[in-house]
Amino acid sequence: MILTDIRKSGGTLPVGRGQISGQDVAALSRVTGNEFAVFRSRETGQRFIRELGPTGGAIPANSRLILHSQPGSTATAVIPRSLDRSALQAFGQWSSVIINAAGTFSMRFGRTSEADNSIRPLR
Repeated sequence: MILTDIRKSGGTLPVGRGQISGQDVAALSRVTGNEFAVFRSRETGQRFIRELGPTGGAIPANSRLILHSQPGSTATAVIPRSLDRSALQAFGQWSSVIINAAGTFSMRFGRTSEADNSIRPLR
């Protein structure tokens, strides 16, 4: 149902705090093969979920990236790419979270690999 709502709204849906979990984001990625991002507008404080493509996509400027999913079911799916780090830099943000599509691993990552936490198993 949430996937239908996201797509009906043009790919970006407002959500309340706590309304969508990392496991929800992982499930959406698992079903579609696309990445999904949860972000917050720095102007209004409103949270959103956005469907991206299979290798990422854009979120609006002046946002804070809370978490995003990456397709794949293994631990390596949560290793950040240079595009992930560039997004943090562009948003003036120090860290965010990646979750794999299986919902079994996550990682808090930073602007540089030195700022990354280790891959964390979920469940």
